[in-house]
Amino acid sequence: MLIWRGHGILIPVAAVAGLIGGSLVFGVLGALAKIEMSTLSMILGFWTSALCVWLYAATLGKPVQQMMVNPKTGQPWVYKYHPHTFFFIPANVWTILSVLLAIAMSVLLPFVKLPEGKALAGPGNAEFDSANSLITSNRNGAAHGNTPVAKELAEKFSLVIREYRNAGVEKAKKKSSLSLTDGQFLTYCHLREDDCVFLVHVPDLRKFNGEAKKFICTAAWHTANLVLAGQPKLPTRLAVGVRGAMFYEEIVIGSAVGDSEDPAKGIQRRYDGMNKQVVFPFFAPPKPAKDTGTMAKGTKPTSAASEKAAASAKAQPEASPSASNSVTPAPASPEVAPPTASTSPPAMPASSAASPTTAALPTEVREWRSADGRPMKASLVRFNDSTGATARFRREDGQEFDVPVEKFSPEDQSELKRLHQLSQSS
Repeated sequence: MLIWRGHGILIPVAAVAGLIGGSLVFGVLGALAKIEMSTLSMILGFWTSALCVWLYAATLGKPVQQMMVNPKTGQPWVYKYHPHTFFFIPANVWTILSVLLAIAMSVLLPFVKLPEGKALAGPGNAEFDSANSLITSNRNGAAHGNTPVAKELAEKFSLVIREYRNAGVEKAKKKSSLSLTDGQFLTYCHLREDDCVFLVHVPDLRKFNGEAKKFICTAAWHTANLVLAGQPKLPTRLAVGVRGAMFYEEIVIGSAVGDSEDPAKGIQRRYDGMNKQVVFPFFAPPKPAKDTGTMAKGTKPTSAASEKAAASAKAQPEASPSASNSVTPAPASPEVAPPTASTSPPAMPASSAASPTTAALPTEVREWRSADGRPMKASLVRFNDSTGATARFRREDGQEFDVPVEKFSPEDQSELKRLHQLSQSS
């Protein structure tokens, strides 16, 4: 026996479509606005689901009225019935149930800690998310990178892959009204000594057929090798991720080969776009090198700054105990050159001594924590703009990268705001 009557099966279809569509749309809007709204997007999805069920109930699922005549009295009367039901429940009742569910989720979900992608969590996840957000819209430009050289490579990549698309894939005749990229191939390059990764947004990728998607992914790999061919040293590992408006189509990993006649040369593995975690290692901070030096028992490690200070102190001549009582100064030792204006900096007056403002940036290497508790050891170098929304950090290996302040824990956000105020007052 059927559980629906008429086209009542459209009631759950409308509910599920509203839930998924609403959650995705509000999630994307939150990402564009750089607002953490994983719970809020889910709540709004339930309300969108209720709205879709109500729209069905008000249009296709509305009750039908039929004029009937009472055979006993001969009086006309109106018979009202619901030809479309699901589990024998009409659409207007499902609307009420959907609203009650949305209200319940609005009350309960804020108290529920969602996993927020724990399955994909790992070293490099936060850095990948930060890079991926840069190729969602073109408000900050079409090319991005973790270093100036990487940004130049991203600019070249964006231009070459566009030529590939124009030559191998028919260009869309009508510009999409929902495009946030203005038809640009937004590209991010993360370049290090031994590895490199390119992330590229391909406009209207969802409209490509299967063959065209395969072609553009291979073309992206070849483009990455072409732009890296001019580098003094090719990275050992190379990864290329091709995405559309929201989702990745394919991620290709292999070794960089430079300019080659074979577009697919160097490819070792192709991954489905859902396996974003395969590129996390390309963004993960390198592990600190182990200290192989031995230390005498009972001695304490000294910093590089203290070692330099000690060396400088040894270079200065020691004062003789009787120097203050001697009438004539002792002659300078021939092994120690007397200070001159060119070799000895002038003494700094007390009024111009370094203040907390100038000493605030760059900071010492310390541990910062993200909003979900992941640690990151780095030094704060500077803030990229007057608003202090994005800060540049430097790891112990010298690698620099930008991170939005809102990605940090509330405690670290407060500290970053304090440091930003100090830097602005200098």
